Amino acid sequence: MSGPTALVTGATGFIGRYLVPALSDAGFDVQGVVRNGAAASASASHPALQKQWPSLGLIADDLAGVDTVFHLAGLAHAGAQGADPQALYNVNVDQTVNLFRQAVQAGVQRFVWLSSIKVLGDSSSEPLPVSAPYAPGDDYAHSKVAAERQLMDEECGATRLCIVRPPLVYGPQVQANFLRMLHWALSAWPLPLRSARAPRAWLSVHNLVDLLLTLARVEQLPQQSIWHVRDAEQTAVTEMLSLIAASAGHPLRQWPLPPGLGLTLASVIGKRDMAGRLFLPLEVDMSQTLAELPWQPPVAQRQAIQEVVAWYQQH
Repeated sequence: MSGPTALVTGATGFIGRYLVPALSDAGFDVQGVVRNGAAASASASHPALQKQWPSLGLIADDLAGVDTVFHLAGLAHAGAQGADPQALYNVNVDQTVNLFRQAVQAGVQRFVWLSSIKVLGDSSSEPLPVSAPYAPGDDYAHSKVAAERQLMDEECGATRLCIVRPPLVYGPQVQANFLRMLHWALSAWPLPLRSARAPRAWLSVHNLVDLLLTLARVEQLPQQSIWHVRDAEQTAVTEMLSLIAASAGHPLRQWPLPPGLGLTLASVIGKRDMAGRLFLPLEVDMSQTLAELPWQPPVAQRQAIQEVVAWYQQH
């Protein structure tokens, strides 16, 4: 007897590479839309995929047998920088809404879509609840807000819509901002970040995948829901750098640059957003997730950092 069927878009992306084998291990028959249309090579590198498609436009006729759609594909924040706003909107909004409509028409039981905590802003002095007002700060966040709003206005039929808002996700094979932090922490240069003590939310890819599996397996879900997720720990940048360095057995040198001065200097050179992610707080309230789902983050941040550092040192 075959198990439930899951379709993963972005199956060969950073998160998809962890979600696909986890679903297979949990007894799902997994199908995937693969990055860059590389279906042939994906068969060898992702044997858990029972079927692959090179684009979203080719899967509509096959959704009838799918129990859960995990929509991970899209222009991620780093890839969205400098992207044409219309192209960004087409990928992150139009394609998402169209796929959801196809899923509803096909009777898919659950549609799980990755949004971003950035829809609520890049910083907050108070933990951000699901009900916080939208405060997008760039085109990428605006595209996620537009997709959230349109999805919540759609007719859902028998399909349960689950929107997940992760903060920065890290793990082996990570790219972009967290990879940059690994470079910094393990370099020989002293860093001006000892005063970057504002708590910030981070998310191990293992904790994210575990939540996604929970959303696919839990029996009762609202017709529409938004879920906040993060590691159990909310860690300041200076502490994260120290944790990375300690995991690598590397001496870390930091000196204190006052946050206000750092933000001012960064503004002069057009790097205010980057400085904000270093010096300003971004706390995420996931109490609703913990209260309404049978879920806790299974991986401690220290353990997750040790894993990503071991990967970094081998590459």
